[in-house]
Amino acid sequence: MDHHANAENQSLELEIGKEFLSLVELENAISKYENKTMSNFTKFSSRTIEGARKKGLKRHINQMLEYVAIDYRCVRSGEYKTQSTGIPPQQRYN
Repeated sequence: MDHHANAENQSLELEIGKEFLSLVELENAISKYENKTMSNFTKFSSRTIEGARKKGLKRHINQMLEYVAIDYRCVRSGEYKTQSTGIPPQQRYN
């Protein structure tokens, strides 16, 4: 197997808890994953470095990350599409 292709496939993998060196690196990985899986993700919740420091964060965080934590969710997560047209069926009882 081609080592370059294997490295590229590994870069497409997203795992819970995976760490990235910059926000750009994370966003690129998500974009590749979205294209590969035909899905779409959005930021569900996040905490900026500045906001975390105001709440008492003491440890050093690389400023290139911009966030201490980001939760992404698929835009279809939890979505329910009704099959109803809103018009009751016409039924007759004899």
